[in-house]
Amino acid sequence: AFFETNKGNYYASSGIGAAYVAMINHLTKKLQLNWGLRLESANQTSSTVQYEYAPGYRNPQLFTIDDNTKQVQFNLLPSATLDYHFAKWIAFGVSYARTVSRPMLQEMNAYRYYDAENFMVKGGNTFLGAALINNLNVNLNILQGKSGYFNLTGFYKDIDQPIEEVLSGYSSGILLSTPYNMPKAKISGVSSSLRLSLAPASRKIFLSSVSVVASATFTNSEVDAGPLRSSVISQTASHTLSGTPYYMYSAGLVVQDKRFPELSVIYNHTGDYISMVGSGAIIEMPGAKPVSTIADYRVKDRGQLNVQIAQSFLKMRMQLIAGVSNLLNESFIRYQDLNGNGKFDSPLILSSGNPAGSYISGTDNTVSRIKAQPLYYFRLSYSFQSNK
Repeated sequence: AFFETNKGNYYASSGIGAAYVAMINHLTKKLQLNWGLRLESANQTSSTVQYEYAPGYRNPQLFTIDDNTKQVQFNLLPSATLDYHFAKWIAFGVSYARTVSRPMLQEMNAYRYYDAENFMVKGGNTFLGAALINNLNVNLNILQGKSGYFNLTGFYKDIDQPIEEVLSGYSSGILLSTPYNMPKAKISGVSSSLRLSLAPASRKIFLSSVSVVASATFTNSEVDAGPLRSSVISQTASHTLSGTPYYMYSAGLVVQDKRFPELSVIYNHTGDYISMVGSGAIIEMPGAKPVSTIADYRVKDRGQLNVQIAQSFLKMRMQLIAGVSNLLNESFIRYQDLNGNGKFDSPLILSSGNPAGSYISGTDNTVSRIKAQPLYYFRLSYSFQSNK
């Protein structure tokens, strides 16, 4: 329960001490090894207190909710990168690194508050620990001088006790979101980026140059099913790692000509992903993936189109930039995938004729739908020193 007269504060601190060694070994003229070793000692402390005021008295009485929740951890973090240059314009590399993802300080205290945007109660977890990540990357880089570049990278991550937000019941009609350490997670995928500058073969061509830019990332992730360190939630089902979409890509054009303003058009698209993990008994859906009693919160895939023009005056000293972001004006939709097919089908609509509601149409529960307007901007700058 929440009472408007109850107010709480948390005090938190963190400190990291580190020592490291790094070496570069030129094995051959084309082969180079960069390696290092880092030792970290980290501590995080959080205390949550509450004040109670008595009528007629100036100073409040202090109550401690949880005192000095402390996490102390020593980590040995090796890293190594092996680069091979076939020529000046092409290189191949393999790298490994162990990293640490620590909980945020506000996630370590027990105080709860109401999140009006998501219509739920949120709280911390005093048993939360850091996640240890093993990273492996294989990449290929091709340089084409001023005309552009191409990069292709394959990656793999093994995460020990990743941190995710888990949904559980708090009271009638109200959910509670709490961060927990999950069973092991694995992430694999491939990413690529490209920039290509096209110069006209003849000066009679209208444009001076056109640059094509593009990037894409395809990811496969899985968090193992298993128990959680909690007396409220016993275990979680296997699922994709929250905040990790199946795909992200962007593409754009930059058009330049001395006679006209520079034009940039960029389109970005992010795939569907889990934002909070559901919990409860597993329900087997016919022809679909199993769904928890409290279904995952997901974010629907969304695209954005940005357009910008730029023009210089007075021998490059003055510059005018104008543009618009989110031109397509697509809604940001957070939903629950009630039929377990991993995508947003149509919003569930219930009548308000009775307390339980009755079905009218739709499939998935729309938690929130935010219609953000396009952002228009304008900037005029002047340099008192010549840019030449």
